[in-house]
Order: sequence, then C-alpha cells, then structure tokens
Amino acid sequence: MNPTLPPQQQRPPNQHRPQQQQGPPKLQLAKIGDMKPNMNDVNVICIVLERKESAKTKEHTIHTFLVADETAAMNLTLWGEKAEGLIPGDIIRITGGYVLG
Repeated sequence: MNPTLPPQQQRPPNQHRPQQQQGPPKLQLAKIGDMKPNMNDVNVICIVLERKESAKTKEHTIHTFLVADETAAMNLTLWGEKAEGLIPGDIIRITGGYVLG
C-alpha cells in the first residue's frame, strides 16, 4: 500500500492504473514535394502564396491558388465558401484531398 495516500485512495502495489483515453488519431501529413499524380486522401498544411484565376460554373466558383510548404509549391484548386475568403499569407490545412495527374 502507498502510505502517502489516504486509505480510500490506496491500491495494492501490483494493480495497474487504468489506461487514459487518448484523443482522436493524428492526421498523417504529406509534404508537397512528395506528392505524386493520382494520390488521394492527402492531408497537407501549406501557406497560400498567391490567388490565381477564378472561373464560374453553373454550380460553383472555382478558385486556383499557388500554395507551398517547406518542400515545394503547387497549384491548388478549391471551390465553395471557404475558398472565397483565402488570401496570400493564410496557413491552411487540406484534409482528404487528391492529386490530379
């Protein structure tokens, strides 16, 4: 028994502590320099360097950005409300993306 704890909190010396619950699993992050055509379910953190062209379709406005990490730069195509507000200097996390060939 542990003499420093009150009797109701003491446990036998061989009893293991309950395992603590861990948070959600960490995302496996890719580096832009390691990306290859047709990769999918890609997760990356990068910085927006430049806002390039935008094009309207019947359903969306499609935006193209130049983004980079410490390994390389690439063009990134996005659509939807979140793409509307991106500006150079923003740090973004892409989850579940795919790389076109």
